[in-house]
Amino acid sequence: PELKKLLIYNKHKAYRISDLLLSLKNNSTIIMLLLLLISGIIIGTTLSYSVVLIRNVIITYISSVDSAYDVFLCNSLLYSLNYIFLFIFGLCSVGVPFILLVPIICGAGYGCLFSIFYGFNQNSGIIMFLLLKLPSAIVYIITIIISVSVSLIMNSELNSNLFHKTKNKLDLRSYCISYSIILF
Repeated sequence: PELKKLLIYNKHKAYRISDLLLSLKNNSTIIMLLLLLISGIIIGTTLSYSVVLIRNVIITYISSVDSAYDVFLCNSLLYSLNYIFLFIFGLCSVGVPFILLVPIICGAGYGCLFSIFYGFNQNSGIIMFLLLKLPSAIVYIITIIISVSVSLIMNSELNSNLFHKTKNKLDLRSYCISYSIILF
């Protein structure tokens, strides 16, 4: 009771802690996905520092891509594979663990890239990462989080129809439309 009366003051408005807790509860899926992504970034950064093979593979990948067209083509292929993966596992009854792996893997990839850029030139490597990789990473991460959310919703509807014997109609059409909007 005392906790709910506690207020957090901002410049323009006072917030109750209960409002803050309700907001966290309403956005728990997004918060969970962001935590998975951050844990992937930490895993990727530590792996690229500790495992020389991963570092060498990423350096070979970075040095083998010559033009902007090659970068666009490779990134589009990788991103498309992730979206296809999420789409398919959204329609599988055992897809949830695989769906939740995608933010971790994406975060690990960006963590590895960041550590490689940092390893090249310390501060200028950070600036290179911020200018070259971060803008596309932000857009990609937002679409991945939306895709994971859509896939989890579809998966839960599918599982409730399969295992709880509810007769809700699966909305496969809106699922496909959601993915087509995300892809374009």
